Amino acid sequence: MFNIEIIDDDCDIVEIIVELINANFGETNIFTSNEYCCNLGREPDLLILDYMFKNTNGVNILEYCNRRGHCPKTIMFTAWKEQCVFDEAVIKNPNLRIVQKPNTQELVIAIRHMLSVPPVATVCPCCKNLIFWLSSDDNRETLLCEGCREKYE
Repeated sequence: MFNIEIIDDDCDIVEIIVELINANFGETNIFTSNEYCCNLGREPDLLILDYMFKNTNGVNILEYCNRRGHCPKTIMFTAWKEQCVFDEAVIKNPNLRIVQKPNTQELVIAIRHMLSVPPVATVCPCCKNLIFWLSSDDNRETLLCEGCREKYE
């Protein structure tokens, strides 16, 4: 069973996403929020996130997740795709895929893909920098980045 968190300030969009997940992915735990990340107290299997909010944006929410030690696989489902593809934080995040609203078919494909692949990055608990997995052979049990490992060895 997957844990999926949806963060969007438009309740109609949240309802559409929930219906799509229920129709296409069977038994799934779905958590919703309008502006805060990782309400599960841990990293969800997938975060579906809007880009533009009244008081913040999706990139700020992802940075908040990183500060909490989470780097969830994320789909940014947004009407602002053209604007957010140039955001440096979006470009640098390998766990992120952008889908243009209201393309629900592309969203279902993206969800299926993101749930089937392992995350390619995590967050170092010491410095909160991203740790990138370069290959499937990398030791994913290593939780510290190289800089912190050298500092603490």
